[in-house]
Amino acid sequence: MIGRKELVRDLRRLGVTPGMDLMVHSSLSAIDFVEGGAETVVDALLQAVGKRGTLLAPSFNHRAAKVFNRL
Repeated sequence: MIGRKELVRDLRRLGVTPGMDLMVHSSLSAIDFVEGGAETVVDALLQAVGKRGTLLAPSFNHRAAKVFNRL
């Protein structure tokens, strides 16, 4: 079982820093068992990017997009 503290630590190791813009497309089941479920994952992501950062979680299928421009 992994908690928020461990998720934030792992996000830092991946290079997530406060103030950055972060786009996340993931599967909760791919993270394994998370204490508190999806809410804990979102809390960890928000903590990792901080108050000045932006967390983006698209809800569309990228395969259907003909053009993807991150700008």
